[in-house]
Amino acid sequence: MSKLNSLRRMIDTKYMRFGGYSALMCAIAVAIAVVVNLLINALPATVTKLDTSRDKLLSISDQTNEILRSVDANITMYLVATSGNEDEQLIRFMERYTATNSKIKQSSVDPALNPDFIKRYTDEDLSENSVIVVNHDNGRAYAIDYFDIYVTTYSDEELYYYYLYGTMPTGTTSFAGEQMLTTAIDFVTEENLPTVYYTTGHGERSVSELISKNISSENISTATVSLMSEGKVPDDCTVLMINTPQLDFTKEEIDMLRSFVSSGGKILLISSYAYPDLTNLYGFMAEYGLQYVKGLVAEGSMSYTYNNYPFYLMPKISPNDITDKAGSNIYIVLPHSHGIRVAENLPDNVTVTRLMTTTDSAYSKAEIRENEEIAKTEGDEAGPFQLGVMATVENIGAESGKLVWFSSPDLISDLTAQLGNHRYFIATLTTLCNKQSSISIASKSMQVEALKISDTGATIWSIIIIGIIPGLLLVWGFVRWNTRRKR
Repeated sequence: MSKLNSLRRMIDTKYMRFGGYSALMCAIAVAIAVVVNLLINALPATVTKLDTSRDKLLSISDQTNEILRSVDANITMYLVATSGNEDEQLIRFMERYTATNSKIKQSSVDPALNPDFIKRYTDEDLSENSVIVVNHDNGRAYAIDYFDIYVTTYSDEELYYYYLYGTMPTGTTSFAGEQMLTTAIDFVTEENLPTVYYTTGHGERSVSELISKNISSENISTATVSLMSEGKVPDDCTVLMINTPQLDFTKEEIDMLRSFVSSGGKILLISSYAYPDLTNLYGFMAEYGLQYVKGLVAEGSMSYTYNNYPFYLMPKISPNDITDKAGSNIYIVLPHSHGIRVAENLPDNVTVTRLMTTTDSAYSKAEIRENEEIAKTEGDEAGPFQLGVMATVENIGAESGKLVWFSSPDLISDLTAQLGNHRYFIATLTTLCNKQSSISIASKSMQVEALKISDTGATIWSIIIIGIIPGLLLVWGFVRWNTRRKR
């Protein structure tokens, strides 16, 4: 009995009570930590994983957010990689997509354990850490190779030394993950993929590789067509593009164009001042109130020229749906343009939107002789001129037809690639294709710039880090020690 009472007194001591309270508080703290951790893990990656990189490498743009929010299908992004070799940066980036829309999931597939997975969706030989985006509702898939996500480009100098001396180039690597993933999701969810046909047979200029890549990134298919051979505009044609023809269209071809527009078709024409004798083609455009102006347009206001060269025009850009897609803060240069006039009296079923306009100081040089002054002379037609226009044709019982006309042959040349020309052109094309948004997302550089500090700055920081900070800590420690010693 005495032993039992002793045990009770031992248990009832303040130390035991304090120990019990401590154990209980520890248990509560652990439980709170577990709950908080579960809640944090449930939060989207956009909240829990901040992007602190200089170029916002792991952030997604407003364009992507707009496309992702509209997705209503069950999408899965599969990272194809050997277990243990997954690209962690790519996984974190994909989490941004899944955090934006719960319909979009991500998963990893080990090709060694599931060898038939890739063949189920593509015939391509994919590299390690490639991605396959699958729409489980319609079965459509889009494969993205790893080297299309991490793109390495080499300078001409690096290639020169490689071919001449065998020096291995280092190159510059950029991250195109957002462009590729957003393109893939847009592709697998788009119900009707548009097709652009390029006309042939009139000496048309071929589309550059860069523009072709940009068009492909918008999930727009391209093909060529000879109207004389085909006998009509193909039934699956969304936009018929006529790129800087040198020879005129026949009357039979013009009838095909007219029929195409009256049934809701879209035509995009780029022309050149150098080929003014396209009587049938320009006559066709005049039927919709768009008139060709012969001559080369010079801009009299140097504020609207590129490098003060009067034939390199920087037009006024009108606000409209195309500008909204391309972005209002862009610079467009139209070299060697001719003018376009909008007729005062348009057909009843036609409305014209002015896209790009010169200033009132512009004038058209009908003839330019060697060593002749560029200044306006008597006989030169006065501006302003339209350099880009869009005519909308209301059709009875059919969708509205559209005709877009740009008057610079270099609108989409590589000469203007670094400006806003390509972006505006793609925005125009996606508008004609009735695509709600344009996927023009620039790649992000992955180059790490070295921190450059001057000699003076290095000396100051050395004094602060090696001398001042340790000295302050020693003084503070001594004061604390001395205060406690006197207590």
